[in-house]
Amino acid sequence: QLPGLGQVKWWKALSFEPVEQALGGDASFTLSSRLHSSDPREREGVNPYWCVEYDGGRVYFALEWCGGWEATLRGNGDTFGFSVRLPENETQLILQPGETIDGPVFCVTPTRGATEAECRREWMLQRMRFARDYYGGPEPWYFFTYTHWYTAGFDLNGKFLRRQARMAS
Repeated sequence: QLPGLGQVKWWKALSFEPVEQALGGDASFTLSSRLHSSDPREREGVNPYWCVEYDGGRVYFALEWCGGWEATLRGNGDTFGFSVRLPENETQLILQPGETIDGPVFCVTPTRGATEAECRREWMLQRMRFARDYYGGPEPWYFFTYTHWYTAGFDLNGKFLRRQARMAS
């Protein structure tokens, strides 16, 4: 139950263009990405991350996975449901007998707050606490910056790397 169920927001894989859709009524739709959504010929994929807005907060969803995936979202009044799966033909994962993997990881993080900024702050604090408790280790001594390879596209060169290094120092 999510009172005042509102919008769901997600981002396109290559452009990071945000997309929003209402979850009111009897909405049901699928978000997905194929294995090679980063291929310029595959422009329909979305990032495995989305956010559902409701009165009083947001719920953040993140799938840590680089292969194909699919999520079905359903809204009906104040009720929200979802399912996430990895299509067999999109994973390219073959395990030998007795082999195992850790992952993929699917995180669902509910937050409370009146604004998007408050909810994002709470989400980031929860992620930091989880990382500290689960992985341990020392506190980071530098600010973490995330340069997703999509930001460079196919223009990864010396000029790009020098600019990134200059911005990180």
